[in-house]
Amino acid sequence: MKKFYLRLSLAMFLILAIALPISAHTPILYVEDLFDGTIYIQGGFSDGSSASGIELLIVEDKDFDGSTSALDDYLKRIGADTDLNEKKIELFENKLILYKTTLDRFGEAIVTKPDSPYLVVFNGGVGHIVVKPGPKLTPQEI
Repeated sequence: MKKFYLRLSLAMFLILAIALPISAHTPILYVEDLFDGTIYIQGGFSDGSSASGIELLIVEDKDFDGSTSALDDYLKRIGADTDLNEKKIELFENKLILYKTTLDRFGEAIVTKPDSPYLVVFNGGVGHIVVKPGPKLTPQEI
């Protein structure tokens, strides 16, 4: 009888050990250059769950050195009604955040490309962050 319960316990442990990783989800980020000065971004999770409302960041692709020129240029590029002297400096992993938004109800966004090298960040929280380099702005798009 002890062997039966030992085997049953082992079988239950194996089932749980296999089932837990299957139920986990991994964030997915897709970035496509639309060649019109913008990029199409789609986020989601490997288990099919929605990324609606997930934070999306466009960050400068270098560590912050105190210069906000990339942010100033980006704000001018998108026509933001922000006084450049009153802009809020925010960092993500020691990189200057140029733009912050959330994915729409379909897990999508269309964002203007910055002039300088940048990264696209899907910020779904600890363990759910994906970072990809953004496509460069071409001379035809300026």
